[in-house]
Amino acid sequence: MSNPMNHKESQETLGASTDSIVVDITDKTVNELKKEELKDGISKDVEKTKEKKVLSEDDEKYVSFEITGGKLYAIVFALCIICLLASLDMTIVATALPTIAKEFEDIGGYTWVITSYMLSSTAFQPMYGKFADIFGRRAMMIFALAVFIISSIFCGMSGNMDTLIVFRGIQGIGGGGLMSLCMIIIADVIPIRKRGQYMGIIGAVASFSTVVGPLVGGLFTDHISWRWAFYINVPLAIISFIIILLYVKIPTPADNLKQKLLRIDYSGTVILILGVVSLLLALEWGGVDYAWSSWQIILLFCLFAFFFVIFVIVELKLAREPIIPPEIFKVRNINCMIVACTLIGFAFMGSCTFIPLYFQMVRGMKATTSGLMMIPMSIIVTILNIGSGAYIGKYGHVNILFIIGFILSAASGYVYSLFDLDTSTFVIILIVSFGALGTGLTRQNMILVAQDSAPKAILASTTAVVSFFQIIGGIIGIAIFNTILNNRVPKRLHELDPKIDRDSVDMKLINTYGRNGLRAYNDGLRTNFLIIIPCSLLALVAVLCTKNVRLNKKPQESNEKDTSSDTIKPEKNDVDDNNTVANGSTVVDVGIQSIESTTTTMIVSLLVLIIGIALTMAFPQLKNSIQESFSSLITTTTTTTTKTATKIPVKPANSENLSKAATAQEGAEFHPKFIITSNNSGETNYEFKCTFEDNETTRELVKRFPLKMTMVDLNGTEKYHTLSEPLPVRIQPVDKVRYGDILLFQSRYLAVFYDTFDPVKQYSIIGKIDNPEKLREAVGTGSITASFVPTKTESNKKKMN
Repeated sequence: MSNPMNHKESQETLGASTDSIVVDITDKTVNELKKEELKDGISKDVEKTKEKKVLSEDDEKYVSFEITGGKLYAIVFALCIICLLASLDMTIVATALPTIAKEFEDIGGYTWVITSYMLSSTAFQPMYGKFADIFGRRAMMIFALAVFIISSIFCGMSGNMDTLIVFRGIQGIGGGGLMSLCMIIIADVIPIRKRGQYMGIIGAVASFSTVVGPLVGGLFTDHISWRWAFYINVPLAIISFIIILLYVKIPTPADNLKQKLLRIDYSGTVILILGVVSLLLALEWGGVDYAWSSWQIILLFCLFAFFFVIFVIVELKLAREPIIPPEIFKVRNINCMIVACTLIGFAFMGSCTFIPLYFQMVRGMKATTSGLMMIPMSIIVTILNIGSGAYIGKYGHVNILFIIGFILSAASGYVYSLFDLDTSTFVIILIVSFGALGTGLTRQNMILVAQDSAPKAILASTTAVVSFFQIIGGIIGIAIFNTILNNRVPKRLHELDPKIDRDSVDMKLINTYGRNGLRAYNDGLRTNFLIIIPCSLLALVAVLCTKNVRLNKKPQESNEKDTSSDTIKPEKNDVDDNNTVANGSTVVDVGIQSIESTTTTMIVSLLVLIIGIALTMAFPQLKNSIQESFSSLITTTTTTTTKTATKIPVKPANSENLSKAATAQEGAEFHPKFIITSNNSGETNYEFKCTFEDNETTRELVKRFPLKMTMVDLNGTEKYHTLSEPLPVRIQPVDKVRYGDILLFQSRYLAVFYDTFDPVKQYSIIGKIDNPEKLREAVGTGSITASFVPTKTESNKKKMN
């Protein structure tokens, strides 16, 4: 544009001139200048209007925090690590618990290591949403990570069980907010149509952690120290801490610290914690430590009801800013998602908890092998999470996915009930894979609908509350499933064998009741799986009660050339002047979002691969453990359990005392033989030399030689036989059960061990196998027929005596 001073001088020149041509040309120049000024003004107005439209909360491409490129990848990477920590912590610690209990000599209190974390993490979890609104996303994530890091260090340094339990409870305060804050931050930086893909990536990391957790936990416990189950959190959490501190700059309220502290609903927070803890303790103890009708459980439920009523009154009448905003429950769609999430949490956690019980209790698999059997579910859920998110982003129709998903979820309840004692491994994998279909299409998308239906002011609280109800649903589901199992199994076992008193059945030793015990346990699990059907159908009804769900429609169409809003809008400071056109629009490649999603997926996959390779190279034992688990899995696939079942006869109660001649003298050295005559592969003949200790238990045992036994597999670590008559016991602590040990549990369960581990139980020591090199090969994966017989030398000794 021309300078105004030059324009004025031009007018003065025109006045003094007699050349009309000059006048015409100058007039034309003035008109052009006016048109250009008008055009510039219109362009600026259009640009401002367009920018305002992009930043509107109602726009599908709206994000609270504008970021792209490397910073976005860094944030997603950090959130994946955080999700890994939150999921990995439980599985690693659970694997280390037996060793911790032995070292601290506190078998009775070790369950509180899990319970204390569960109580604090669940109780504090719904508060992180409101706190994130008050203090900001970054501040709360940094707080949660700091608490998690510091408490992990002190957990690893604990010198007794009480200290460990206390710091596990503190760790839960930080851990409770990690998953919710991950989803809240994703909602702030990813547009709603692309959000499902990124949430799917985070879900993939969570699935991966459930598989690798027991492997890493076993590695640390067996070869380094159980303390590293806690120390491993520290370097990973510090990486995430730094990335969040540097790159997550989501706007926070302008209030000073004092004003923010005054906004906290202290009374509501305390009452909510007390109420949630009362409920969780009732669900945790009911039917296990106390009968459901006991005064302790009734008191806890009454306390929960009392605190719940007080909490509602405080939040509605007294709280300035309620910790759980009542506005959440005024939105129809959010209420529908809360109901559906609670029901699916009930069904999903029930299946994820009790399917491994089928593998371990009914089929006798190791915990590691059981985890590997769940890999197909993790893979399919991951693919469907990301795929359904992409589908919704492009086409909408979320209700169609809900209908298909919940119908498949209901069908999975029936399919799970088809598990049997002799189901082949191939069929098991097909069943587990089918069961993952419904979960992959629904679980994540319910949170998406709730987020999309929530106004920005309550988005964080909505995310936290919906996640909280999903967790509560899962805890209630596990409690109810466990109660049904504990009542159903003894009743069913009594029906199969009337000689067994249902009140005397020990659920922890169900394998000791032989095939009838396994059948009863399997039938109890079958009842639980069928409960998934009504839960899934009710969840379908809930989601279909929603109205005006934006994700049911196709993405908003735009006639404008500005395609930048189709992606995460770049930070204003990062926009290059060379990427602008005449109307001020920012030029961004239309396909960049797909590239970003694909690249992020590749980065996460590469990260998982690198971690796996690094662990395998650093710790060869992990590689051996994985190979051993797969070998066990393959062996199970290629064998038929029906063959074993038909070959093993059920012996009468007096079948053990087959010879009165084999009598050991007090103080005599004894070296019997352990002979295996059949295993899961058929007839065989393995003979092992044994050395028995000289004690009252062994002297009574050898009086029953030769002793022919049907030995059942337990946990993939031992074969045991239930004696018809009890033996005198000499129970003593066992530091480590070793490969080839022969031990007596309680007074009737004679066990031969083919693995080395740190026990929680106490045993009476019988002896050991002197040449156990081929023991694992001999015992196979199922039941065996075996005998203890005296050697000729021992027989001669007896005759001489």
